[in-house]
Amino acid sequence: NKPKQIPLNEYAAMRKGFEGQFRELEDRQAPSVQYLEALSDRIEKGLLRPEALSEVTDYTQGETTEVVSQFDAATGVFKTSRPLAKREMPKDMEELRERLRLMSTAWLMLALHMPGNPTLKGLSREDFNDHVDYLAGERVLRYGLRTESVQKPLPPNWPLLLSYEKELRREALRLCQKGHS
Repeated sequence: NKPKQIPLNEYAAMRKGFEGQFRELEDRQAPSVQYLEALSDRIEKGLLRPEALSEVTDYTQGETTEVVSQFDAATGVFKTSRPLAKREMPKDMEELRERLRLMSTAWLMLALHMPGNPTLKGLSREDFNDHVDYLAGERVLRYGLRTESVQKPLPPNWPLLLSYEKELRREALRLCQKGHS
């Protein structure tokens, strides 16, 4: 199923609302319309899942010219759609921080747009900042070998860190669905 489209004037209003509440956004700091549509669709349907970081696209990356056609046997009609744009996974902590900041902007834009949605109620920028700080801190990224005489940081296993980050988001979404904030 194709997500409900967000008209460009509605997207512009959502972006302006976010900027009035938080800060002005450059195009690279604003989520793509496609990403926002897909996220909005999942939230409205209650189908929460942690999106792949490769799906988190900004306004400059979101549009794709690729068109996919599928035959709908039930109606006998060919349907066309544009697949979600994808990008490479983050290669380091700074890229991960930027991607999660973009994700937080999308979630907060939707929280302002859908204030009655229980999943988005109470969501704040601090929730995302705390998540990033935890990942970049001494318990994850800077975890190291500690003895009485040595405190040496271990090099991070980046794919493992990305997998752990996604599992943290999965658990947060599970708690959201249960009504915890």
